Amino acid sequence: MVMGRRAWPRFPFHAGGYALAFCHRGPYMWFAALLLWGIKRLTLHLGGAGTYRRLARGFLAFTLGHFLSVGVWSLVGLAAGEWVRRYIVWFL
Repeated sequence: MVMGRRAWPRFPFHAGGYALAFCHRGPYMWFAALLLWGIKRLTLHLGGAGTYRRLARGFLAFTLGHFLSVGVWSLVGLAAGEWVRRYIVWFL
């Protein structure tokens, strides 16, 4: 997928989507991915590439923070009891 994205600019698949599809809590992470995609498209449309470059770190931090929070709670759920396994990360 990475080679396809480098070779063809409009390659339809992304490695992040593949990882998200097969992770443990994937169904709960799709909203965050959709939200970031929408914000990215809006930023590029209204502000242009310069604004997007300034905000790119925030997009990455938001995505990695979501993965980290779900990952930490999954690890805590392995050690703790049933009460932690019921925890679901909700943004809205």
